[in-house]
Amino acid sequence: VLRHLDSPPATAIGVAVALGNFDGVHRGHKVVIQTAVQAARDLGAPSAVLTFEPHPRDLFFPGADPYRITPFRSKAARFQDLGVDVMIAMPFTRAFSQVTAEQFVAKYLVGGLQARHVVTGYDFAFGHKRLGGQAFLEAKAEEHGFGLTVVAPVGVEDSDYVFGSSHVRRHLRAGSPVQAAEHLGAWWEIMGRVRPGASRGHDLGCPTANLDLGNVLRPKFGIYAVRVR
Repeated sequence: VLRHLDSPPATAIGVAVALGNFDGVHRGHKVVIQTAVQAARDLGAPSAVLTFEPHPRDLFFPGADPYRITPFRSKAARFQDLGVDVMIAMPFTRAFSQVTAEQFVAKYLVGGLQARHVVTGYDFAFGHKRLGGQAFLEAKAEEHGFGLTVVAPVGVEDSDYVFGSSHVRRHLRAGSPVQAAEHLGAWWEIMGRVRPGASRGHDLGCPTANLDLGNVLRPKFGIYAVRVR
């Protein structure tokens, strides 16, 4: 896991890289990431994911309700499970939010990573004012000589239903974890440190573990069947 690209190690040079926030690492995200992993194998290169920490929404809407689907550690574990070699977690600061799409490509993709192939989803945009879209990347790929794959929407076969993080949030807030899992391709997970509570459960003969969720989304209040480890 790299936090910056000022002097990346040799294992992060010449990569095939997937770009995105990948909050939730849902079934559409997995196709983007797996496409980058396969491109890396074809090139004999390392595979990488370049994402942003914290989620940009945390910077722009600091007082908003918790929004994030996947905690950092859980996201890193899912990337590893998908065969990714290197995770680049760029600090999303106010200064970074002002970096133009042109500067992003020059400094990070071409300069830092020396990327050989770039993979994004169809709706990914980056850089100040989100001006770095598909057409921009196509032009830069031709200019700098790296390969580019833009992954089409992924959803239910023979349907207009597209997998997406916004759908996962909506289902969790509605108390529908089964529907959320259809998008995620797995049960939704939370991860956190156990913190002291009021000990009411212990007094009732049913001890509980109180998790500090930080900035992770809160599902609809209720009682759920869970697996714990």
